Amino acid sequence: MPRSSSIANLPNFLTLLRLAGLPIAIFLFRRDHNLAAGAVFFFAMLTDCFDGWLARRFKQCTPLGLYLDAVVDKIVAVAMFYELAFAHPPLMPIAVAHLFLARELLQDGVRSSAAVRGTVVGANWMGKVKLFLQTVLIVAGLLAPIPITMFSAPIAQGILTALHVFAWGLLALAWGFFFTFLYWNWRLLGA
Repeated sequence: MPRSSSIANLPNFLTLLRLAGLPIAIFLFRRDHNLAAGAVFFFAMLTDCFDGWLARRFKQCTPLGLYLDAVVDKIVAVAMFYELAFAHPPLMPIAVAHLFLARELLQDGVRSSAAVRGTVVGANWMGKVKLFLQTVLIVAGLLAPIPITMFSAPIAQGILTALHVFAWGLLALAWGFFFTFLYWNWRLLGA
C-alpha cells in the first residue's frame, strides 16, 4: 500500500467529517427534525464511499487513515443504534445495539491482535455490505417518526415491527460475517 507522509489529507478529513456529522444528526433527531437528521447522517456516511477511493487514487493512504476509517464507521453506527434504541417509542431494540457493540469490539480485537503481529487486516466486501445496510436501517429509523405520527396505531406499530425485524435480521447477518471473518483470519489468533 503506497503511503503518504502526511496525515493531514482529504481522505482523513472526510473520515473526520463523518464523525462530526454524528452529533449534528443526534441533535436534529432529538429536536424532532427527522428529515434533516436523516439527511445529515446519510451525507456523512456517503463520505465513506470517497475517502478510501481518494486515498488510493492520490496515494494518500496512511496507517492512521486506515485505522480511523474503520473505527469512525463503528462509532457512528453503534452510537446511532443506541440513539434509536432510547427514542420514544424505541426504534431499535436495545439488545440489538448491545450485540452490535459486542460484535464490533470482538472484530477490532482480532484486528488489533493482527496489528501487534505487524499484519494489517483491512476492510472487505462483507464490511462494506454491513455498513451499507446499517446506514439504510439507521436512516429508516431516523425517518420513522414521521409516518408513525401520521398514521393510526396499527400502521405505526407495523412500521416499528418492520424496523425491529430489519434490525434483528441485520444483526444476524453481521454476526455471520464476523464468524466468516474469524474463520478467514483464524491464524491471527494463534500464538
